[in-house]
Amino acid sequence: MGTLEFYRTVLFPALNQGLKVSVAIIVPSALLGVTIGVLVGAGRTLGWRWLTRILDAYVAVFRGTPLVVQLMMWFYGLPTISMFLESRFGPGVRPLSDLFRLSPYVASVAAFAMCSGAYQSEYIRGALLSVRRGQFLAAQALGFTRAQTFWRITAPAAARRALPGCGNEIIYLIKYSSLAMIVTMSELTGTAKAIASLYFRHLECYLATACYYLALVTLATWLLSFAERRLAIPGDPGLGWGAGTGPAIKGASQGPGEGRSQGHGKALGNFHWRLCLWRLRERRQTWQERRRAWTTRRRAWTVPQSRT
Repeated sequence: MGTLEFYRTVLFPALNQGLKVSVAIIVPSALLGVTIGVLVGAGRTLGWRWLTRILDAYVAVFRGTPLVVQLMMWFYGLPTISMFLESRFGPGVRPLSDLFRLSPYVASVAAFAMCSGAYQSEYIRGALLSVRRGQFLAAQALGFTRAQTFWRITAPAAARRALPGCGNEIIYLIKYSSLAMIVTMSELTGTAKAIASLYFRHLECYLATACYYLALVTLATWLLSFAERRLAIPGDPGLGWGAGTGPAIKGASQGPGEGRSQGHGKALGNFHWRLCLWRLRERRQTWQERRRAWTTRRRAWTVPQSRT
């Protein structure tokens, strides 16, 4: 069989099927990982002390153990619990014990999502801690509740800061999704290994697989860069309220999609100045009240007391 015929009739059709399986693993794992990361990061930053300790333990376990070990625990380790329950309590607990018998797909998605969520929670936590305290005080001065402060002020600012790190973790997820072959998943790498073992064409199979992964990573990088440009405020380095409203580089022209961000930056700047004027007015009123009180006391001291 010639090389071109091998590519056309054997390798590419099989890798296309493996690509579908890989995408079916990557997409839900990334979505679940981001969701877990946001919840855990927010809980570690804004939650109660007992909740923070539990979440810290979760992050320590899933960041401190290899992903391969976690994947094997999900697929090969959990059925041991099922066997123990059936041997201890009899066949009546079979509906409960069946929950611990995971399919290769469910085990892969669960392992990737839990591990990715632990790493992404660190990016979320760092982004939340980087938001300046003055923004919380400004929201309180305007009468915002704690929930409104988080969703309208803290979350948008933290999202811009956390997006590069979370995007990097998603790119890592695309590459280490190849570990699903350990639990008998026929994704890209597993399919390439099977074809290479069958036809003894290891170079062609793994080189084509690398090109598939490179295409996936390139597409994900472009989408993440587009999301960063849409969320970015022109002239704002993402470090607080001192946001400029013009381009970051003097003389640079704005793209067609930057008008919305431009208006967002102007709104933040106007809000900042209104807040400063409100604080100055409040301080002036306080100073005037103190001056009136001091004048009243001085007059009381200077007026002679009437003798009875």
